[in-house]
Parts: sequence; C-alpha cells; structure tokens
Amino acid sequence: MRVSAEHPAKQNTAIPLALAVSLLYPFASCWLPGNGHFRLVIRAVPRYTGDEVSICATIDEGAGMIEIRIHGRGGQGNVAAAELLAIAAFKDGKFAQAFPSFGAERVGAPVQAFVRIDDRKIRTREEVRTPDYLIVQDHHLIGSVPVLEGLKPDGLIVVNAEIGPEDLNLKTTARVETIPATEIALEIIGRPIPNAIMIGAFCSLTGLVSVNAVQEAIMEKFPGRVGESNIAALERAVEIMEKRKYDA
Repeated sequence: MRVSAEHPAKQNTAIPLALAVSLLYPFASCWLPGNGHFRLVIRAVPRYTGDEVSICATIDEGAGMIEIRIHGRGGQGNVAAAELLAIAAFKDGKFAQAFPSFGAERVGAPVQAFVRIDDRKIRTREEVRTPDYLIVQDHHLIGSVPVLEGLKPDGLIVVNAEIGPEDLNLKTTARVETIPATEIALEIIGRPIPNAIMIGAFCSLTGLVSVNAVQEAIMEKFPGRVGESNIAALERAVEIMEKRKYDA
C-alpha cells in the first residue's frame, strides 16, 4: 500500500486519519474542528492502481480562527465581555461565537467565558481548551484555578492587576501584559466591573477587533450613561496600552 499526502508539513496528522476514514468508506470526507491556528478538512480518496492503493489527504489551513478564554469571577462581566467581543467581530465583518462555561454567572465564583473569531463560519461548539489569548479579570485566580492550561506558547495573557507582568511570576512563554482595570473602573464607572477596560487593552494589544466596533457594541448593549461611562473606561485602557507601546 502506498500512501501520499498533499500537505507534507502535516503528514503525521493527515495520513492516519485519512486511512481510518478511507477504510470505512470508498470515498469519504470529514471535517475536524480547528485548533485555533488551522482547520483540518480531510478528504480521503482511495485510488486503486493494480495492487497499490493511494490515499490523498488534503488539509485546508484556516489560519484565521482565533480562540479566547476569559477568566474572572461572577459579577465582573465575563460573559458580557465575551459577547461584546463577538458582536464587535461581527461588526468588523467576521464570524464569531461567545458563550460561558455554564449558565449565568454566580457572584464571586470563578467563571469562564469563551470567544472564537474567524473569517469563515465556525462549526465547533466545544469549550476553548487551547486558547490563543487569555483575558484574566482577577489575577488572584491564577493561583487557585488552572488559568494557563492549554495556552499556546506564543499566546498572550492580559491580566487585571496593579503589579507588573514580571511580578506575577507566571510560568509561560506567552506574552504577559497587565493593567489596573479594577482601579480604572472604580474611577470612571464607579463600580468594580473591569470588563470594558480589559477589552480595550485586548483590542489595543491584538488589533483583532476594532475599537470602533467595540464602542458600537457597548452602546447597543448598554445604552445611555452606562454605555458612555464604559466607553470612557475602554478608551482609557487603549490610551494606556498605546502609550506603553510608544514608550517601549
């Protein structure tokens, strides 16, 4: 049996899966969820030539899908942050999904929310296990829950903390950035809800969604003075991060 693959760089992954699919069906096609950097679309087609069988496995790399996991405590607006990022992505012309790890937030309890953003339709609905980006709205969670679990080595962590990234002592190769989001929220919004600040910092650092789109999303979800104060907080975060880039 001779086996070939159209994408040698991913040959170790493609060939075994293509073989398994082809053993079940003469002409088979299967789709596997993307892992944040590429989506596997395997079309296993056995070609018979005498005593040899050639299976061609094609992998379609959809490098656009980005996965984000948000960690926080109930009452910090974790689910709202995920929804705002997804809405903003839609406004920027992308596909997006946002959902919490379970039901509604319980005040004070650890909460996770998930966001996926892609240039193509997103089919997977599972929780984000290998995020490209982490948004941590309470840095005290880092020692009590596995916040860093699955984070890609070249990823980014944005942490709500008044201390610098080096003082968090995170064991990761990912980039770490901090911002005193709760302090800013108390000053501008009057409540310790840091989500708008965290989103602003995230947008500035990644450029994944536009600040204008987030501002529109905020005003749609929170019209009036609440939305205006959140936008002011978001703009403060963007200003801080942009200044940090300039100073660097």
